[in-house]
Amino acid sequence: MSCSGVMRLSLSIRPMSSIMRSSSRLFCVMPDDKYDVPQYDKVNAWDRDNMNLKTLGKILSSKRDRVRSDSVVLEGSRMIKDAISHGFSPSVVVFSREKLLWQLDLPKDTSSKLYHIPYNNIKMWTDLTTTPGIMAAFSKDELMGKVVAKSPLPITLVCDNIRQPDNLGAVLRVAAAAGAQQVVLTPGCVDAWAPKVVRAGAGAHFLVPVVEGVGWDTLAGRWPMVVLADLIHGEQEGVNQVVVDRMLEELENDTKEEGKDMAYQNEDLCERYRELPMRTKNYSEFELDPGYEEVVVVVGGETEGVSSAAYMFCHQHSGVRLHVPLRNSVNSLNVISAASLVLFKVQEVLAKKEVARMEVARGEVARVGTNEGLKSH
Repeated sequence: MSCSGVMRLSLSIRPMSSIMRSSSRLFCVMPDDKYDVPQYDKVNAWDRDNMNLKTLGKILSSKRDRVRSDSVVLEGSRMIKDAISHGFSPSVVVFSREKLLWQLDLPKDTSSKLYHIPYNNIKMWTDLTTTPGIMAAFSKDELMGKVVAKSPLPITLVCDNIRQPDNLGAVLRVAAAAGAQQVVLTPGCVDAWAPKVVRAGAGAHFLVPVVEGVGWDTLAGRWPMVVLADLIHGEQEGVNQVVVDRMLEELENDTKEEGKDMAYQNEDLCERYRELPMRTKNYSEFELDPGYEEVVVVVGGETEGVSSAAYMFCHQHSGVRLHVPLRNSVNSLNVISAASLVLFKVQEVLAKKEVARMEVARGEVARVGTNEGLKSH
């Protein structure tokens, strides 16, 4: 009995020793690898005389300096590498570990100024709970001037008073995915290049052109079919269209007297346009009006929705309001959800029209070829 007990003990000892030996191999500390990276400057402490670092810090910590500056600061290897892959070169890169710089795969002869700085300095600049330890500054003018949608449809998205950074970033990504040729932001929107917006966009800023600070008076007269994505605000059924047309004519006369540049700033006049009944459809019933080839979609902010100025713009362009029917006592949708439903419906309609146009073109080519063949005989 005692021998069997010893045997059992000895059997249990051998696997334990094996585990201990394997553990020592698993948790041994290996020396750091050396990374093949371009030459950089190492800043061991705060360098008060380094203008590049001072400028970068000001842009990151001050909204006013960020808006005034030509620089856009991206944070994290993935986001920076995404910008580089689209042909943009950072002017300055700051990083806390050599591996982070190596992940960018910059050429040895890069013109970017590279600084290895303490992690604690980068922590002071970030608005993230935990910074990834690398930041890069790009030229905003270059980003805004060179971004081109690769496979666009004739869709322009107008963002009206979207003030939440996460929402605007997500809407930009939806617009890029739906095939928008550009996104226009009214003055009430949050800064499109704010760090939170860029992160929420997840690369959308490099896929579709974004134009900021565009007033309704600037948009007036430029666009074809206008679509307003908004809720139904309890208009009366069976409104006499003759009466509506007469009211609209009166408003247009008042607008001319005010002047188009000033009319969109007249809140009372814009509100009168908002109260005017508008042609409305379920978003699933959207179709292009005859003669139109291009669509402008207007989506509003989280709190107030589409502005009265947007209604004025839509009425002046004989536009249509698209609404999403809601159930279970839900009274509104997030702007991301509303933009997704409307934009992809517009994409569906335009894509079908494009396919139909290509089929007609192929038929014309085939007909010409047949006629040529008959002539040769």
